[in-house]
Amino acid sequence: MQKRAHHYDLRGTHPDNTDEVKNVRRQEKETHNEWIPNAKTTRVKLFLMFHILCV
Repeated sequence: MQKRAHHYDLRGTHPDNTDEVKNVRRQEKETHNEWIPNAKTTRVKLFLMFHILCV
């Protein structure tokens, strides 16, 4: 983001937020929505693999 603090996108919404900030927040939300299910799936797979190897 141009001319913003590095953590500006992590703060609460404000009526004066620029379109750039809104777009960054949208991109972050999309990334999180993809990452969280993938992380959960990976964790379950690792657990099952470990359990199978130890039995």
